[in-house]
Amino acid sequence: MLVSQSSVMFVPVLERGMILLDLNRNAFRIVRSLTEEKKEDAPRVAVARKAGNVGGPARAKALTASRRWDIAIIANRARWQKPC
Repeated sequence: MLVSQSSVMFVPVLERGMILLDLNRNAFRIVRSLTEEKKEDAPRVAVARKAGNVGGPARAKALTASRRWDIAIIANRARWQKPC
């Protein structure tokens, strides 16, 4: 049984009463659930962030100035060749 109230519809659901079927809210809920960091992923994210903070400067120190220049040229060409 659907009951229309403006652009929002309510559908009866067992054990939870009525749930809201608004497209915008549903889309927001889906995007939020897909993009938020899960609590069980927090330790893994912290380790990856720490490794990135160590690895980036170490890699920059290991590269010569001419190699860093070559990498920058390649990155610049790749960036500006992409269609907007």
